[in-house]
Amino acid sequence: MFRVLLNSFATMMLLASFGSAAQEQSFPLNKNPFQQPDILSYRPPIEPIAVPEPEVTEPVVREPPEIELKAVIVSQNQPMVQINESFLKIGDKYEDMRLIGITENNALFRFDGKEYTYTISDEPIGEGR
Repeated sequence: MFRVLLNSFATMMLLASFGSAAQEQSFPLNKNPFQQPDILSYRPPIEPIAVPEPEVTEPVVREPPEIELKAVIVSQNQPMVQINESFLKIGDKYEDMRLIGITENNALFRFDGKEYTYTISDEPIGEGR
């Protein structure tokens, strides 16, 4: 048992001598590893940006194209109209005008959100809704 105590005491003394030697030989730290890098802490000054005022323009109002309603073919299966030299059925387009209705003497077109009625060999009667 004396031998075990002697070994324990010798081990403690040996460790104590290494600890004091390690403290004397410690190297100073050049930088703190927990400190935020300088590049992240730099914030450039913020200058206001001049935003130009938007130009207000009037919407472009287009006139419907010049067309001549030459004939109306009324049938239950597929009514058609003849515009200038073209034959159209409901749903077809002629120069950005869509044919949306056909009666005995009239053709109803939609152009830029407005409805126009044409009569055989006549100008538009007027705007719809």
